[in-house]
Amino acid sequence: MGATTIQGFSIADVVADRLRPRTWAEGDRAVTCRAIAHRKIGSTLWYVVERTVEIDKSAKMTERFIVHCELLADRSRSRSRSYGAGYKECTEHSGPYKKNCPLKFLDLVPEPEHNYNWREGVRAWHASSKEKKKKMAALDPKQGEKWRLREGLVGMDKKTPIHTARILSTAPYIRVEANDGNVYRLKKSHLAYPMGEKEVATLEEMGLEDVITAVNGLV
Repeated sequence: MGATTIQGFSIADVVADRLRPRTWAEGDRAVTCRAIAHRKIGSTLWYVVERTVEIDKSAKMTERFIVHCELLADRSRSRSRSYGAGYKECTEHSGPYKKNCPLKFLDLVPEPEHNYNWREGVRAWHASSKEKKKKMAALDPKQGEKWRLREGLVGMDKKTPIHTARILSTAPYIRVEANDGNVYRLKKSHLAYPMGEKEVATLEEMGLEDVITAVNGLV
């Protein structure tokens, strides 16, 4: 499905619009859709829709399905020519590419006949995320220690890799002096592992350029 933008809408407006109840007629039958659960995670809105078809005054048919809605910010460069925020969404049956759907939503909706292993992917993602949180909670950086950092971090110049750091303080947040000589505020998720004395001594004997080259695997 393509993206839809709504002129004048903010992200909050889009969320409210997607979650509002809707009623329409299909022939002589009244159809109602309403969101019975929802959660916004970053730029993604997950919600469970309950669709009710009134067959007659005494009979109704109800089904539920999960919707993955990617929220799109207004990319207009000028307020005078605003395109508005938008969204791009699909149901579980289409196989959403994201796997961070709340687990409780799976319990609210019966297993579809064809889900392309998407639910298994969701459960695996949550299990992996839970394990990562345990590892993060177990990290215990102390003042004065030197730590190896996660790959992909760069310094203030947006070019120099920062791969090691000395802990300056841990409360109320982690302050470090990185290998580029600058002081940064980091999250626990930026830390990889505490360095041993031998590893620290080896890096201290090397110049900055040699260290960067070694870390990048070029020697």
